[in-house]
Amino acid sequence: MRKGRRYGTLLCDLEQHRPIDVLNDREPGTLAAWLRKHPEVEVITRDRAHCYAEGASKGAPQAIQVADRFHLMQNLRQALVRMLDHRYPQMTLAMRDASSRSPPTKTCDVEMPNRRRTCRLPGRPTQSDVPRKRRLERYEDVIELHHQGMSHREIAGRLSIHRETVARYIRAGEFPERPRRKYASKTDRFTDYLEKRWKEGCHNAAQLARELQAMGFAGSYCSVRRRVAHWDRDSKDSSPRSPKVSPPSARRAAWLLLKKPSELNDRDRAFVDSLLGRWPDIRVAARLAGDFVAMVHREGSDTLDSWIQHAWDAAVPRELRAFATSLKSDFDAVDAGLTTPWSNGQLEGQVNRLKLIKRQMYGRANFDLLRQRVLYAE
Repeated sequence: MRKGRRYGTLLCDLEQHRPIDVLNDREPGTLAAWLRKHPEVEVITRDRAHCYAEGASKGAPQAIQVADRFHLMQNLRQALVRMLDHRYPQMTLAMRDASSRSPPTKTCDVEMPNRRRTCRLPGRPTQSDVPRKRRLERYEDVIELHHQGMSHREIAGRLSIHRETVARYIRAGEFPERPRRKYASKTDRFTDYLEKRWKEGCHNAAQLARELQAMGFAGSYCSVRRRVAHWDRDSKDSSPRSPKVSPPSARRAAWLLLKKPSELNDRDRAFVDSLLGRWPDIRVAARLAGDFVAMVHREGSDTLDSWIQHAWDAAVPRELRAFATSLKSDFDAVDAGLTTPWSNGQLEGQVNRLKLIKRQMYGRANFDLLRQRVLYAE
């Protein structure tokens, strides 16, 4: 009903493929009361939220609980993100090593502002400097309050940010930079020619644009100027400067660790190989993550119990050990999720439909009408 503050609960019949009720909250008691009125329930699929586990156990002890496989993968990815959050220096070194071993890509390069304009306005911040400065100030405030002994919840309340953001800043050890977004440009396929002309001494963007247009270039002068703006005019060989190496975000790096090597491009594969080759703890975490993904896809030979035992080893990063502990506390539901065909797939589709209806009627009706529209609308 209000993101981050108040949520409801949608219940679906997985055999008839339709929603059967909408609850006004997600408290364990509300779900348990509903289940007591429906003793015919035999199987309950759910996400990993504690409120639903407790409500299902109290209201339908006879039912089999099944942890949804998609949410299990989300929990695994979140554990990897927390592990990589405070390994930014390691990822930077790995990306630098990967960039030195693989040829730089000439597509989607990040362009810097025009040098002459920067010289005319030295004090004017760029578009990305303002939010970075704001994030840096917030990071410094979090660290200062943490050193004063305040808890994560107190810091989050004081600064009006999420507790997970507070925890991520504290785990990082230093300010986590955001990698620049990369964009494609119409000048990408003319990069070789531009480099050749630049080395010959032609540093006039207008002249280069005219030459490219004679070759079939459909872009503007400004795009050519942006392409060559960060190239060094003062070096002896007048060659373009290599772009600054920045690692992917922790979230993207976690996805790279979960993918198969055959699904990665050359640059990402070089980054992952360097990351796993330099730091044994990340290599151990990636191997365990791969084994768990194989269990979810029902391709591996490990059982859930044996995987948890391996994840509790002292050499495993603490974030993966905490994930294994959470699986052990919900062992029966997780094991059922890995071995039975039931999942929350169709429920997620009904949730998307419910949100569409809610936004269409936002501010004009109450919960009773929303429930009626969800359950009885064609």
